[in-house]
Amino acid sequence: MGKGNYIIAAHNVRYSKTALFSPIYHNVDVGNQVNVTDFNTNYTYQIIAKKVTSPQDYSALSPTKQATLTLITCDRTNKKREIYTGKLVKTVPFNQLSQHTKNYLAQKFER
Repeated sequence: MGKGNYIIAAHNVRYSKTALFSPIYHNVDVGNQVNVTDFNTNYTYQIIAKKVTSPQDYSALSPTKQATLTLITCDRTNKKREIYTGKLVKTVPFNQLSQHTKNYLAQKFER
């Protein structure tokens, strides 16, 4: 994260608004910000492009020189892929996030 092309791919569940990449599919568009964390640093990316491609189009997997976030999920037909591309706009040490955000992540991801 924070260097090159950081790629995450997941399914979205058509009838769910919370499973896997369903929140991305239902709620994210160009101009929105997406946060990704490794629990040491929080990376904020602004979505700068969204496109639909064939599953055989691997161009989104290419390395980049700038810090890029690439999110890949299926479209509503499950025959094509939706690609969201974001540029890094901010990094914040995890310990400087709000307590509300840390509590939310702890609730979702701590074992």
